[in-house]
Amino acid sequence: MKTLFKITLILLAFFSFSGVFFSVYSQENAPDVKIVYEDVNPDTFVRYGLKRLTEKGRGFVTLYIFKNKRPEYLTEILERRVNELAFTVIKEKRSSLEESSSRYSTYTGIINNELNNFDEENKSNLSQKLKRHLTIINYLKTKFSHETAEWRFLQQDYESAEVLLSKLN
Repeated sequence: MKTLFKITLILLAFFSFSGVFFSVYSQENAPDVKIVYEDVNPDTFVRYGLKRLTEKGRGFVTLYIFKNKRPEYLTEILERRVNELAFTVIKEKRSSLEESSSRYSTYTGIINNELNNFDEENKSNLSQKLKRHLTIINYLKTKFSHETAEWRFLQQDYESAEVLLSKLN
C-alpha cells in the first residue's frame, strides 16, 4: 500500500509540475486583447481528463502543502478557463460551451471565497486579468444573439467576473 501511495505521489508531482499539457498558442485577437487557446481543450476528452486530473492534484498540493501559492494557482486556473471558453466559442464547439462556462464561473466563485488569502500583489494581478477577461467575454458574446442560451452562459460569466472585480477595487 505504501508503494502504491509513493508511486501515486511521484506521478502526481510529475504531471503537476511538468507543463506538458498546458502550453498556450496565440490564435485570434479581440478588440484590444490577444486571445490564446490552451493546447488541451474540452474537445479532447482523454487529454483534457488528464489535464483536469493534474490541475486537481496541483490544487490539492497548494491547498494543503504550499498554501502561500494558492492565489497564484487559482489565478492561473481562471486564466486557463477563459482560454478554454474562448476556444469553445471561436472554434464553435457548442457541445462544450455550457461546461466551459460553468467551470469559469465556478472558479470566479472559488476565488471570491478565498480573497482574504490574496495579498495586494495577487489582487492587483487578478484585477488586471479580470479586466482582460471581461473584454474577451464581451467579444465572445458578440458571436451569439441575445436570445440564445449560449449568450446567457457568457453573460453569466461576464457578471461573475464583474462581481469579483468589484470586490477587488
